[in-house]
Amino acid sequence: MKGVSGVQEENFFKGMVWATLLSIPLWLSFFGWIKMTINLMKYL
Repeated sequence: MKGVSGVQEENFFKGMVWATLLSIPLWLSFFGWIKMTINLMKYL
């Protein structure tokens, strides 16, 4: 029983690491698109 929960916790932490690594570039690109859109709106 103890080994099973250890594996689940390990997978959970691996998933959290991957989610963080993948979400940071997504957030950066999201804010980049917002900034670019605001700058374009200034010129229109």
